[in-house]
Amino acid sequence: MRAGKSLKFLHNICPLCCLSPVALGQIMTRMRLTFFANHGPRSRTRNTFKILVCLALLRFSLVVVFGSVPEWKIDSMWKEVDSLPNQILGGVGLALVVLKVFLTAMTRRRVRRRYDIPPSGLCCGCCRGCCGNCCGFDDCCEDICRAVFCGCCTVAQMGRHTADYETYRGVCCSSTGLPPAAPEV
Repeated sequence: MRAGKSLKFLHNICPLCCLSPVALGQIMTRMRLTFFANHGPRSRTRNTFKILVCLALLRFSLVVVFGSVPEWKIDSMWKEVDSLPNQILGGVGLALVVLKVFLTAMTRRRVRRRYDIPPSGLCCGCCRGCCGNCCGFDDCCEDICRAVFCGCCTVAQMGRHTADYETYRGVCCSSTGLPPAAPEV
């Protein structure tokens, strides 16, 4: 197997293995996007990757700390679910999922705009033309649907659009996912 093919395989599988916030942070840093997916100068975008890695670690830590639930009895199960730690875990988890969907949708929109990629129209069918400019962005509905229903695949696709992995190898532990010699997008 050629090195390029194995790296492409690893870079496409990595986001699918629950590391999509890390890969999303690399893509956002590569495109000079701030934490809220707005364009910005390097001084405002250099920490985007670090923030997303910290949020991914926070989520993972919460699951490890609060996620180990003892064996429940049927009658005590609802008491456990209503406990304060489970409510905190649920609230923070939900907030992090909503944030990831928002950042994935906004980053996808930025990638499509930068590379002149038209919407495919293959969303849920009801979105074509229904949202118009409801949220201030044209064609946002497809980006949201893709982020919700195909989030990991969407992040992997954006990674392929914003880097040339045939020329530059992927680097797992860098803020852009590319070696320092790779040109900026």
